[in-house]
Amino acid sequence: VLIDIANEDKSRQTSVDTKDGLRAIVQQGAMPGVPPVGITREPIETFNPRTGEARINHRWVPDPAKKHAVRKAYEMLVAGRSLNDIRAETGLYKTINSYRSFFQRPIYKGTLQFGELDPIDNYCEPIVDAKTWAHAQRILDARSQNKHTNNIRTHPRTSYLLTGLLICARCGSPLSGNITYSGKGARYWRYICNTKKRTKECDLPDMPLKHVEAGVIEGLRQHLADPQAYA
Repeated sequence: VLIDIANEDKSRQTSVDTKDGLRAIVQQGAMPGVPPVGITREPIETFNPRTGEARINHRWVPDPAKKHAVRKAYEMLVAGRSLNDIRAETGLYKTINSYRSFFQRPIYKGTLQFGELDPIDNYCEPIVDAKTWAHAQRILDARSQNKHTNNIRTHPRTSYLLTGLLICARCGSPLSGNITYSGKGARYWRYICNTKKRTKECDLPDMPLKHVEAGVIEGLRQHLADPQAYA
């Protein structure tokens, strides 16, 4: 038992150290992972805050080869063009579903968003200005609202109370209801990321309906029971 406890504690501490290390290099301008389309990696030197050791990491900057296509995609969206037209003319992604998360990335306006850290404005050269980026978000929100309002499968007034209201924290796509069946015919009700459901390009785990909705309802109950909420 002591060994198991020690191993669990070590694993937890390793996770904390890893997250702290990632935050430290991001605060120095570096960014881990694979950048989205239109963005490329540029080497920079960072320092370990504990040891002072220098190492080479990478920051995200606009990709000269694709930034013009990214800018054109935003301009087409703001002009009212469909995602299918944008896909056909820019060729940034093969599937239409990828464009929603693409348009929602603040890196294209020069802002870096990483985990729970505050957004870093003016992180890199913007490909589109902040006004165009904000206009694109309003268009996406309006299209999403119209879609869910007119579609009985995705309207909030369905068996899935939160369909169309939940947003995937990993790719920005809406979550919708999904039923799976076991070999014995048992049904499992879950919320699933639309991008994952259609293209498998997101790795957000499916979430049991009863756990998600119970958590939201309990949060609302606690909020409404707090006198400060009314104040």
